[in-house]
Amino acid sequence: MKVEYHAFPFTLVLIVILLLINFLTTPSEWWALYPTLFLLLGPLSLLLNKKGGYILYSLTMSGAIIAILFIINMIESPNYFWFMYAWFPIIWWPLSAIAGRTATKPFFATVAALSIIAYYTILNMYMEPGFPWAIFPTFAVLWWPLSVTYAKKHFLFSILGTTLLSTFLIVLNVLTTPETPWSLYPIFAVLWWPLSIKFGPKPFAFSIIATVLFSLFFITINVLTSPHTVWAVYPIFAILWWPLSMYFFYYKKKAAQ
Repeated sequence: MKVEYHAFPFTLVLIVILLLINFLTTPSEWWALYPTLFLLLGPLSLLLNKKGGYILYSLTMSGAIIAILFIINMIESPNYFWFMYAWFPIIWWPLSAIAGRTATKPFFATVAALSIIAYYTILNMYMEPGFPWAIFPTFAVLWWPLSVTYAKKHFLFSILGTTLLSTFLIVLNVLTTPETPWSLYPIFAVLWWPLSIKFGPKPFAFSIIATVLFSLFFITINVLTSPHTVWAVYPIFAILWWPLSMYFFYYKKKAAQ
């Protein structure tokens, strides 16, 4: 069965249904145009992927997506070019296809990430200078070279990933709500990523490190939120039983055997 040829009548039926609903419910607003444009990409993608290879497929599909976004932008809000936020990352799809195996190298990922970061930084400065929103795509894009370069080195990747995520959270905290240090909570959670990889196979050492980390976390939160009430001793007392239990019920039992 040739799936690509059967996709055309199925897509055509969906488009007719959408246009009919649009005509019967809101004839003054042709909203069905937008899902129709994206629905047409379905059979087109099947046909291109089958006949022309991946490079032609990526070139055509990325060009079609950018054209659709441009059309929607011009129809809905011609005074604000929001499609500028989308087109530049999309062109890295066919560029990656053309680069082939080079696209899997750290150099290509670094160049692509830096160019996308530079593009969004400039866009931020000229289109929305009131808030440095470019930190969001910067944080997301930096995972590309980081993953390509260090994904196979699990412990190092966890340290670098934790550092990147913690830095992003601190910057976001300072920019948005500097009076409330909320970033401490997700950073504390993320710290368990490298700790689990490093000390996971060593239960007793892991319990000691975890107890120290928990204690520092509770002391910090205590000092920052309610310095006149020393409540951190209660959860710390409970957590101390973790390494004690590991020592007496694991190592002592193992030594007895």
